[in-house]
Formats: sequence, structure tokens, C-alpha cells
Amino acid sequence: MIKKNTRLFAIAAFLIIVLIALIVLNLNSPEENIPGTYSFNGSEMSLRVSEEDKGWGYTIYIDNSAFIVQKQIPGVAGKINFASPEEAKLCGELVIEKIMGGKNPTVFKYELDSLGIRY
Repeated sequence: MIKKNTRLFAIAAFLIIVLIALIVLNLNSPEENIPGTYSFNGSEMSLRVSEEDKGWGYTIYIDNSAFIVQKQIPGVAGKINFASPEEAKLCGELVIEKIMGGKNPTVFKYELDSLGIRY
């Protein structure tokens, strides 16, 4: 009986330690702000979503230097922010795909529509 209780205590202690480690790693994780890192012509490209005054925007970094800062939805008239971080991330990922494909990173309304981005 004592051996069984010791084993249960050891398992419970291990699970608590793993849970604490996961919580600490998640709190310190930049994954929410940097959805992905991409390699491009020997450089590292990353995307950071940020909260703006009236919504969300994104910044694309190349080797930790801001390359594109997009505080409003591109391709539409006026200064309209993204309604959610998910929308900003989708648009930023589209721009990264274009850059990596050697295309002009201009975003058009039809692309915003296809991504479900509200403006």
C-alpha cells in the first residue's frame, strides 16, 4: 500500500512539474506574436502581429529589422485596421508568400476577400 501511494505521489509530482514547465514556456513564448519564421535568400523573415489604436496590424522583419510595417489594411481606401489578429496574420502571411515567390507584395481587394478579411 505504501509503495502504491509513493508511486502515485511520484506520478502526480511529475505531472505537476510538466504542467508548470508548459505554463512557463507558454508565457514566455513569442509564438503568439511571431506566427512563423521563414528562410528567404539566406535571410530569416518573420511576422509579428500587433495591436494598434483601433484594431490590429503586422510587421514583417528580415533578419530582425522591420521590412514592412502595415498598421492598416492594404489595398483599401482609408485607414482601416484589421478587425482581429487572425486577419492581420493572414494578410501578413500572404505578403510573405509573395515576397518568397519573387512577386510584388501588393495586396489587392480580391485577395482580402478570398482570405475573408473584413474592411
